[in-house]
Amino acid sequence: MFSFLVLAKHPAICYNGSMNNLVKQLDEIIGTIDFAAIWPGFAPVGFALYDDETVYLCDKEMPRDARFSGNTAIMLDDVPLAIWHVENPEKADIPRLVTGLVHEMFHAFQQEQGETRWPDEFALLTYPQDVDNFRLKLAENHYLAKAIVDNSAIDLQQFIVLREARRRIIGDAMLQEQYAETTEGMAEYAGLAALLQISREQFMKEIQAHMEVLRNPRFLFDVRFVSYSVGCLICFALKSLDINFDHDLSDKRTIYGLIPRETNDVDKFFADVQRSKQAKFDAFLAKHGERVEHNAEITGYDPWDWEKLGDRILCPSFVELGELYIKGPVMLEMVAGSSREIIAYIK
Repeated sequence: MFSFLVLAKHPAICYNGSMNNLVKQLDEIIGTIDFAAIWPGFAPVGFALYDDETVYLCDKEMPRDARFSGNTAIMLDDVPLAIWHVENPEKADIPRLVTGLVHEMFHAFQQEQGETRWPDEFALLTYPQDVDNFRLKLAENHYLAKAIVDNSAIDLQQFIVLREARRRIIGDAMLQEQYAETTEGMAEYAGLAALLQISREQFMKEIQAHMEVLRNPRFLFDVRFVSYSVGCLICFALKSLDINFDHDLSDKRTIYGLIPRETNDVDKFFADVQRSKQAKFDAFLAKHGERVEHNAEITGYDPWDWEKLGDRILCPSFVELGELYIKGPVMLEMVAGSSREIIAYIK
């Protein structure tokens, strides 16, 4: 799993101090991260921590106002700023803070680069509540996790197969799901890629947590929440398989849409079977042209020696139509949509 794992620059990180000291230490650590290695053109922006009353920047403090709510990226004096709420600096989880801040910095980068693939939150709220969709989604998630654990391109293709089956159930709602995977999943990928540079151990813990989200059916029904895990793990699966997914962030394709589609054995054999069948029907029609109109039902046949193509059945051995026995080869023309009634046969 993860052939690209590297030695971290900060194998062990601990902290005990004030909010100002926490900001200073985070600034030093973030300064060591190779942002361009995470995504071409990606660069850090300023950040701030805040509590219930005060905002702490690298060079100053300021009273908290309404702009500082949640963990996000905002504009402060026309400059992007990643912000994170910290209740108690004494209990700060520095690797998690670095991950979160880089996640929000990537959102600022997305905005700057013309990102448009933001999900419609109201559409996610009204996501179809179809149990068959969720059953398939759980199986799909397992294949994505397996693709990472086994570094398996085949399992990644099975992930695609199941997703396309789900698309036939929920239709356009799939796009909103994939938008969330793209914008939030790529930002989570960026945060974790930064974490990998500072703490390999913490990175593996976070990856395992995301894998558990994929495997646990309890998380399936919060589509927005699970999309963080699905999206970032798609990125890491592609990276582990050495598949380049860097792209212009103004691109309209989702991160799922960037997964290469490979012809698998099922596709290949299906195409071969269809070509072989068509060739048999063409060969028969090239030699046989006597068409007899005859309304009847099929009453006798060899189930090991007949084939259907469209509304025609080719019977190489024989067929019985009521009391009429016809030695093969013979082709039957069916009533449209019927599996038993014929309108003619060709000898």
